[in-house]
Amino acid sequence: MKAAMGFTTEKFEYIFKELDLTVLDLDIEEPILTKKIVAEWRKGRVNDRERTLYT
Repeated sequence: MKAAMGFTTEKFEYIFKELDLTVLDLDIEEPILTKKIVAEWRKGRVNDRERTLYT
């Protein structure tokens, strides 16, 4: 929906790419996103705050 309004999706694509790489590094085999996985992913995103993930 945001893309239709003129916003770019590059930021979201980059965030999902980082999450994918984290899952690969952790050798996750189940398709379930747990708090542990998100916590590991957030360790690499030191400049993010709760609010910046939703903008």
